[in-house]
Amino acid sequence: MKFIGYCLSAALVSVLTGCATPQPLVKDVLADPEAHLTASFTEAKLSDSVRAALGIKTPGSVKRKIRIDTVMTNIDGDNKQSFEKKNTYYVLDNGLVRSMVQTGNNGIFSFTEFDLT
Repeated sequence: MKFIGYCLSAALVSVLTGCATPQPLVKDVLADPEAHLTASFTEAKLSDSVRAALGIKTPGSVKRKIRIDTVMTNIDGDNKQSFEKKNTYYVLDNGLVRSMVQTGNNGIFSFTEFDLT
């Protein structure tokens, strides 16, 4: 009976490991966030049904890059604190937009959001 349990456990583990996709290392994403955006947020990563629903037949190439930087600075006596936000949008020629939003405090980005819409 234990043998059957071991076999079922081994089969389950092998099936589940096939479903898990390897995640990039944080240090690699932080070293070059634009490369991560370009490599990981593509039409090829979408399922066939999503591509068909959107009418995407060919991979898009970058038609336009838009970057919007904003800074808000609070000064209270001798204390100065800056909040930064960097929005980068890549408009693709197939109707999709690849975007990256980085938010930081005092020159150090602490949050990065990647998107393909």
